[in-house]
Amino acid sequence: MATGLVVLRITRLPKYFGPAELRKYIEQFGEILPDNKRLFRTNRYLRSSTRALDEQSRIIATIKRVTALNARKKMNITNNLSRKSLPQAVRRRRYNLQKRLVAISKTNPNFKFQGKNQ
Repeated sequence: MATGLVVLRITRLPKYFGPAELRKYIEQFGEILPDNKRLFRTNRYLRSSTRALDEQSRIIATIKRVTALNARKKMNITNNLSRKSLPQAVRRRRYNLQKRLVAISKTNPNFKFQGKNQ
């Protein structure tokens, strides 16, 4: 067998699925070389050129990108809910908790303090 070829063993096909349908489907991946060179027919094996490997790697990369994009869409990240940076004056008030809570609630009206007892 020559180097750079992909060999596929095809089994468990339906009875109505003949060589013509199989060849028609697999020709899109590359040139099909017959297994039996004397009779020029495929016999349970199919050899395809290395182009199939390149296309498979492209397909796998595309599938990975699509699944990553779908995972990002499911995260529901929105910009308006992101934490805004606090002003310098608010960051300085760390000794008095009440003053700090008032300053934070002025900058962010949706802020609610959740202590241990609440």
